[in-house]
Amino acid sequence: MAGLITRIQRYMLCAIIFINGYHITSTIIIRAKHYFLMFETWHPFDNSSMLVLQITNISEIFGSLAIITTLMTFTCLYGVMVCVACSQLEKLRAALLDIKQETSEHEGTFSRMQDQLNACIRHHQEIKRFMQEIEDVFNPCFCGLFLIILITLCCLAFSGVMSWGHSADVLQGFAGYLSMLLCVFIYCRLGTELTSQAESVGDSAWGCDWVGTPVHFQRCLAFVIATAQKEFTLTAGKFVPVSNTTMMNMLNQSVSLFMFLLQMRDRNDGEKEGK
Repeated sequence: MAGLITRIQRYMLCAIIFINGYHITSTIIIRAKHYFLMFETWHPFDNSSMLVLQITNISEIFGSLAIITTLMTFTCLYGVMVCVACSQLEKLRAALLDIKQETSEHEGTFSRMQDQLNACIRHHQEIKRFMQEIEDVFNPCFCGLFLIILITLCCLAFSGVMSWGHSADVLQGFAGYLSMLLCVFIYCRLGTELTSQAESVGDSAWGCDWVGTPVHFQRCLAFVIATAQKEFTLTAGKFVPVSNTTMMNMLNQSVSLFMFLLQMRDRNDGEKEGK
């Protein structure tokens, strides 16, 4: 997981460059060439003149760039924080499995093992506090972000159906849909990975060489196992888990809406042809 940190940063940078580059190119070639706005929206001013039209297009382009860049950098920050927590959990698991008995100096061996276990317990508590900080910081952000992404996916599905037959508009909507799904995949996949890594600490504690150790050592080990068994899950608004299940629910809802709208469009087109 530590090696994934630089990869996430590199992938997010490539995503920012690719999405913004494609968005700007398609806007300039398709929209500006035919002299109409990038977004079909209402404005509180007259945009019939060419100068006002181009200024409005430029402002919408910069606004889109700001939104896309902010979303991708937020995703990168979240990914780095979760990877740091997972890498520390991996180090903790390795330290627990490294607790072994030695045949010589029996009493000294148990003392050394107890010191190692105490260090692991302190490390585990620090990781738990860091994970809780991640939950406290990103929980309110995810509450609004997941709702916005779900609405955006539904709007993109509606836009794709309404522009069906226009390959450029459909392709641009599909690119936006994939970018939203990419962010959701990173959020939920890393959230599931963090939960899995936190639960696996108990298995590593059970797998250390504890047979024949003193009772107080086994009690400390049981404390580590009991703490690891308390499930930790990143949430959005304290009621939606940031997990693969949530990702699949969002994907299914957006695809179901797209298929429903496409079916309704085909039905309306069939009725018009019948008349």
